[in-house]
Amino acid sequence: MVSGRYSKDIYFQKFEKTAFQDCSIAVKYLNDIKSNNEKLYEIGCSLDKAYKYADILYSKRTENYYICLHLNDWLNKKKDDYIYYGNSCENSELWNTYIEVLWEKLGKEDERNHWCVRSTINYGCFNYSKSRTPVLVVFSLLTFAAVAFFIFYDISTCKSWIINKIYNKGKIKQSTDEDGSHMLPHHSFINVSQYNKKKRINFLYHSSENS
Repeated sequence: MVSGRYSKDIYFQKFEKTAFQDCSIAVKYLNDIKSNNEKLYEIGCSLDKAYKYADILYSKRTENYYICLHLNDWLNKKKDDYIYYGNSCENSELWNTYIEVLWEKLGKEDERNHWCVRSTINYGCFNYSKSRTPVLVVFSLLTFAAVAFFIFYDISTCKSWIINKIYNKGKIKQSTDEDGSHMLPHHSFINVSQYNKKKRINFLYHSSENS
């Protein structure tokens, strides 16, 4: 047999196609998902067979001292494929509920005594319950409405300020023009009077020289 030190892929193939046909422990603990989650059920059944096969190889420690590591890696690969097969949060929860529990059940068998410690991969997932979904939707809508209100309020305020600025500027200009139009006749009158006065003085001056 190829040494476990170098035969990870070979062990993976053996885990997939063991001589065991029975997966009675998986049937016992996964029976409620057999009809509605066939994929997870098949993984559980494969784990049952692979675990039994690995247990037998483990008894030959001189050749298979890496068998527990390979078994964990094999199952973690299946976990990785399953978690991202559909809804990652829901699948992660189902995996922990059924497959990880099945591993514990397989290890509790009297002849095994937890010979292989589970080394799993944990995936971060924010899974909100269905009861909280309506609350989150309402909160999101209220937040959007509040933001929209402040945006339109600021636009309206800015628009009013610009309009008032333009109006006041036009009003000042109009007032200035009106003041200028009132002052123009008065200034014209003063200029004409001064011109006539100078003209009269010049006439008197020339008259006195001629006499």
